[in-house]
Amino acid sequence: MAGTPGKSGGSNRSMNVVEVPSIKPRGTKVQPDWYITGDRMTLEEIHSHIALKLKAAGATEAGDSTLVASLAQQYQFLQDASAAYAAEGPSALIGRALVSRLITEHHAEIYKILKEFGVTPSTRNKKEPLESTGDKALDNLFNFKH
Repeated sequence: MAGTPGKSGGSNRSMNVVEVPSIKPRGTKVQPDWYITGDRMTLEEIHSHIALKLKAAGATEAGDSTLVASLAQQYQFLQDASAAYAAEGPSALIGRALVSRLITEHHAEIYKILKEFGVTPSTRNKKEPLESTGDKALDNLFNFKH
């Protein structure tokens, strides 16, 4: 009885343990990237890895070498800051700045650079504007919006 002390009905319940069936993976496993597993890499290794990933995604052009280099430097700093945070904890400092704040700032900077390449979720599907054909009727037709 719900209103009587000691008679809520909860003492006679039994626990049924459900066993989860084991799932066998099919095919080969995909290895996670170095920044997920926490492997240490040099700046050159980071740069070549990022450049290959962006090239495979079709996100780079001939003039993007400076952005790729900047992205590699951001990842290297993030790697060093994460190692300092793991070793010293939340009170870790680089200079006079907290490592946790620096990690957050560099994450934001990396995201800004990745937006330039159009590989973030919010920029992935944005289409380039169509160039003018010189014919006003065709331009109006191509740029028509409902």
